[in-house]
Amino acid sequence: MTTVASVWTHNQFIDSTGIRGHTLGLKIAAGNAPSFVDLATGGWGTVIQDPLNSSQSPTMANFASLADVLAACITRLTPDACDKLFAATTPPIGRIPADTLTAAQSIAQYPRYQPGRLFALIADFYPVPQGKIFRMVPYMPYLNFAPSAWVLPLKYTGGSYIAGGKAMFGSEGNMWVGNNFIVGEQAQDSSWNGNATKFDGNGKPLSPHSMGFGWVPGGGIGGPDGGSVTLLRPDGT
Repeated sequence: MTTVASVWTHNQFIDSTGIRGHTLGLKIAAGNAPSFVDLATGGWGTVIQDPLNSSQSPTMANFASLADVLAACITRLTPDACDKLFAATTPPIGRIPADTLTAAQSIAQYPRYQPGRLFALIADFYPVPQGKIFRMVPYMPYLNFAPSAWVLPLKYTGGSYIAGGKAMFGSEGNMWVGNNFIVGEQAQDSSWNGNATKFDGNGKPLSPHSMGFGWVPGGGIGGPDGGSVTLLRPDGT
C-alpha cells in the first residue's frame, strides 16, 4: 500500500527511480502520504478511514484494488502476474512498463485510460474460492465493478468549514476559504455571516473549530462574497 500512496501523492515529482522537485511541493506531497497509509505499520492512514472517506466515497476500494493487483506481481502470485500487470497498465503512448513502479506511475498519469483492463486482473488473480463469497485478496475492500478512473480523492473538513467558496492558496501552500455560514447555526440565505477556514497543504485544519478566523461577536466576516480571506494576516487577525 505504501507504493500506491507514494506514487499517487508524488507522481509529478518522480524522476526515474528518484523523487525530485521544489521544496514546498515535496513537503506537501510527503505530508499527504500519511493520509492514505500509516508509514510505521503499512496499514491504513487516518484520513482515508474517517467517515467522510471510508463510508462516503469509493477511495478505499480504489486504493486497495490497486494495491492488490500490484501485490500479485510483487509476490509472483502466478508466473505471468507481472506480464499481465504490465500489459494492463500500458499507457496510450505505448510504452510498456518494466517494473511495478513504472506500472503504478502509468496508472496515476493516465487514470481514465481503459480502467477496466486493470480491474479485470482482480478476478484473474484472486478468483472467489469454491463455497466462499469473498476473494482472498491481501487488502480490503476491493472493487466489485470497474471504476471510471483510478483516482484517489480525499475529503477534508474541520476548522469551521461549511459552505465554503472562493478558496485561495498562500505562499506556504495553505488554503484559505470563506464560509457562507457558521457551523451549527440554522443557516439562512438572509444571513451570510460565515468566517474563514485555513487548511494545511495536507488537509489538516489550522483554524479554530467551530468559529474559524475572522468571526467577532455580533457578526461574522460576511462569507466569501466580501473577499476578506485575502485580507487576513497569517495569525488569523
